[in-house]
Amino acid sequence: MAASWAEEVQDYQHDRRVKVHPDLFKGRTVGYVRGENSKRERSYNPLLGRFLDQHREREQQDFEEKVKKNYLNMARDIQLRKEAPYDLITHERKFEALVPEALDPAKPKDLKCPVPD
Repeated sequence: MAASWAEEVQDYQHDRRVKVHPDLFKGRTVGYVRGENSKRERSYNPLLGRFLDQHREREQQDFEEKVKKNYLNMARDIQLRKEAPYDLITHERKFEALVPEALDPAKPKDLKCPVPD
């Protein structure tokens, strides 16, 4: 630590002008192979909206189908929760099939709806 202001300025100038940071002697830390970025960009065709690799395209389609099915199931669940518990045209209850007793033909069809009215 310098004792005076003048020594601090001299130390600062020495650090800036004479000392060389040791990282400057190292090689490049991130190496890019020529054309690597363009190769990654060419793997997807934006006009067709598809990957050029058939295996990668199949994986992406499977993933998109899975996500779409999950969202449609969630939307159908929300729709069933918010709609009337009966069909507006035939006036039949929608949720009788969800109750196991509804499958037994010996029992009458006057079952309570599992969803409150």
